[in-house]
Amino acid sequence: LSRSSPSEDMHRRLSQLEKSYGARILPIPCNVTSRDAVQHALDTIKQEGLPPVRGIFHAAMQLEPQTLENFDQEKLSALLRVKMFGAWNLHCLTLGMPIDFFVSFASVAGVFGDHGQAPYCASNVFLDALASYRQSLGLPGLSIDLGAVSDVGMLVKSMKMRDYLSSHGYVPMDVRRLIEVVEKLHLHRSHLSQAILAATDWELFLRRSPNPMHIVKFGNMLVEAAKRKGSKGAISSSDTVAGTTDTTSFQSKLHSQACIIFRAKPEDMDTKTSLKQFGLDSLVAIEIRNFIEKETGVVVPTMELLKGPSISQLASMVEDAVTARTPKQ
Repeated sequence: LSRSSPSEDMHRRLSQLEKSYGARILPIPCNVTSRDAVQHALDTIKQEGLPPVRGIFHAAMQLEPQTLENFDQEKLSALLRVKMFGAWNLHCLTLGMPIDFFVSFASVAGVFGDHGQAPYCASNVFLDALASYRQSLGLPGLSIDLGAVSDVGMLVKSMKMRDYLSSHGYVPMDVRRLIEVVEKLHLHRSHLSQAILAATDWELFLRRSPNPMHIVKFGNMLVEAAKRKGSKGAISSSDTVAGTTDTTSFQSKLHSQACIIFRAKPEDMDTKTSLKQFGLDSLVAIEIRNFIEKETGVVVPTMELLKGPSISQLASMVEDAVTARTPKQ
C-alpha cells in the first residue's frame, strides 16, 4: 500500500521479485490515514482472490522540520496522521484477522527527542505505545525504533538529512541489517513490544546533544563504547564559562562550528556574510542556538537566528547579552 504509484524502476524490481519467489505482488494506491481507503484496500485483496492478510509492516512517514511555535493545528494534525492514524486504521481494520505479525517502523527520535521534529517524535512514541497495547490484547505487536538507514527512504532522497544525522552521531546502517533483526525477532517469537536498532557514535551523540538528561540516560553506553575502543571515553567540556566570554575567542569557536554545520571550508565562510547565504534553515538555526547556549548560557531566539545575521553580528549579540547579565563591580 502506498499513496503514490510505483515508479518504472520499482515495477521492474517487483517483477523480478515475483519471478524469483513465484509470488504475486499487488501494489494498491492507498492513503493509510483514511479509514475508508484502508478498508477499500483490504476489500481489493479479497476481490483479487489473494490469500488472507497474515502480516503488516507499517513504514509510512512524513517529515517537516520546524519549531513547535510555527505549527498551527492543521499542519500539526497532518504530520501526526501519517504514522498515528495509519497505524490505528491498520490495527482496527485487521482485528479478527489471522495476523502473524504487526511491525511498525518508528524512529529513535521518539526515544532521544529531536529539535524541530516534535510531531514526528510524538507519532513515533504512539507507535511504541500501540505495539505494547496490541500485546496486552494478546495480539502480535512490535515497534522498531530505527536510527539512520543508508540505502532506503529519507537518507537516499536527502543528502542534507544524511549529513545532519551523521554529524549528530547517527551512523547510517545497511538495510540488510534491519531485515536480519526483523527476521530474528519474528522467528524467535520475541515478546518484546519495542526494539531500538541504531548504529550510534555515543561520544559524538552526547557531545552534540543539547539535552543534559541524555548524559544521565545514555552515559553508560559511552562507557561501554569506550571500553571497546580501549579509550577513556571522556566527553570534552567547553572551556567557556557561562557568564563570561571573549568576543574574539567566541567568534572563532562559532566560525569553526558553523563550518562543521554548513560543511564549508573556513576560508569560504566569511564572518561578515549573512548565514542565509550558506543555506540557513530552521534545523540549522536550532543547532546554532543550542551551540551558543551550551558555550555561553545565552539563549538566542530561533526567530532571531532565522533573520540571517552574520557570524560577527551573532558573536556581538552574544557578547551584549553576557555583558548585560554580568553583575557590575
